[in-house]
Amino acid sequence: MQRDSVSAELLNQNVVATNFVAGCQEVGLAEAALQALSDEGIRLGESVPQDSAARQEGSLVRFRQIIEFDQIGVSLIPLAAREALSPKD
Repeated sequence: MQRDSVSAELLNQNVVATNFVAGCQEVGLAEAALQALSDEGIRLGESVPQDSAARQEGSLVRFRQIIEFDQIGVSLIPLAAREALSPKD
């Protein structure tokens, strides 16, 4: 049985931690996923994480990322909407 989960944890009024757990069918796939996370991380739009950590536990891969709310808000607004809302010269 494969178990995947995502959760978010409010660390303070401006910072959130996102937690990802993915179960892979084979340990080799988990190793490849861990390498990809280490190389690229997970991007939420244009947000830049303050910190992140990934680890493998057998066929499970765990990933935790710390992001400031102001970056999340900007990254979730579609580009066209941001352009419409930004001041014009």
